[in-house]
Amino acid sequence: MLCLHLQTKSYYLLLDMGRDDMVLEWVRTLLQCINAGSQPHAGPQVLEVLNGLIGDESGATDSQLEVLLSHLVPPKSQENPAACQMAQAVLRSCEASVKPQLQKFLTTLILSPISSNSDLHQHCYTLLYQLYQAVPQVLLPVIPHMTSEMLAEDAGKRTEATQLVCQLFTVPGNRLVCEYVDVFDELLHRFKDAEVGWGQGGEGGRLLNIIMIIMIGGALAVLPGHCQH
Repeated sequence: MLCLHLQTKSYYLLLDMGRDDMVLEWVRTLLQCINAGSQPHAGPQVLEVLNGLIGDESGATDSQLEVLLSHLVPPKSQENPAACQMAQAVLRSCEASVKPQLQKFLTTLILSPISSNSDLHQHCYTLLYQLYQAVPQVLLPVIPHMTSEMLAEDAGKRTEATQLVCQLFTVPGNRLVCEYVDVFDELLHRFKDAEVGWGQGGEGGRLLNIIMIIMIGGALAVLPGHCQH
């Protein structure tokens, strides 16, 4: 059946008719059908159909993006890693068409989680990290918002934001320290934030200290005068 739809490109009729509800159902169903057993033989066909639906020139809707992104975070990413990989592949293939809407969606998710009407705000930082692994360019205008996140009144939120920035800045090969000096400066200010827990004992505190040491080691090589744009 899937091969027949690919041969006839019949799924494009849904786009021509403006049936966003049916497109959404297709996206949801195709991602649910992918698993470790079906991926080897059905994966390429599913990817082609999803690319046709999501990568349309009109762009994806927020609902379609949310279904796609929900597979990048728990519990779905843990329950079905194959669907998570498929969602990443779709985002990479359709990056140009989804980038504007995705950036707008992520910015709202960070700055106005309640108004976003999305359950993904509960896994916002995990989502950002997963997206950076798949489509790093999408996050470039989003990362500056992490400065305000590290200044949040809630200590738990500041801690999670600080952990995310550490993760992003220590991804091998990136130049984020050079490109986001303000974010890096605010990260260093977290040393003075007793509630974030840099100096606290326990595995969590030691892990954060190790991450910071690694990050500072990389930053020393890109101090002013070493960042070439």
